Amino acid sequence: LRQQYSCVVRFAYNRFIENKSEKDIRLLCKSLNNIDLLDSWLVQCAIMDAKALFVRLKDTKRPLIFGGRKSFTQLIKNKLTKEQFKQKRLLPLNIQGEGCKNGNRKFSLNIIDENFITFKFAVKEHYTLHLPKLKSNYKNKLYCLEEIIKEQKTSFSIKLTEKCVYFTFEESSSEILNSKINNRYLAIDLNPDNIGISICDRDKYKQSIIDTKYY
Repeated sequence: LRQQYSCVVRFAYNRFIENKSEKDIRLLCKSLNNIDLLDSWLVQCAIMDAKALFVRLKDTKRPLIFGGRKSFTQLIKNKLTKEQFKQKRLLPLNIQGEGCKNGNRKFSLNIIDENFITFKFAVKEHYTLHLPKLKSNYKNKLYCLEEIIKEQKTSFSIKLTEKCVYFTFEESSSEILNSKINNRYLAIDLNPDNIGISICDRDKYKQSIIDTKYY
């Protein structure tokens, strides 16, 4: 899975360099003949991974070498085998979260009762991933996440390698998510060298500035 996922990330990244749109890249990925294990959502996650890489690195002058420049140099000097370099090029399987899909369409959490997560690779093909004994601060955060997900109020992303499971989510509570002040809004002013933020209350007759920030 990670080998095929990495292939799509590399392919999509190079297409972004060619100024292809995300829609065009999705269509081009259908021509790849070595990604039979990936469904449409895994392909989309790989494309989003590639896009994030492209946005982060587009202003750098040196080309990206998947696997690392140091490893590539070692390969050229025969200090690293081709198989070892292939392992270095493997990227984590990065499944993006979706609030409307119980937090994540490919994973479900059962941490509070059983301390495991379920990887729903396909409709009839699920894998149970047992977590190690967690530190109390990690455990509390994941407990909170599981409770909020039940109310479909947040999403979480998961990265998988051969050894690790990485959780990414916004730390918040259901009380915070439920709070709302009518007629209050936040406006952001993006400039080349600064960001301005204003929090205002507005009704039919007047507008009041609650707070401003300048970064």
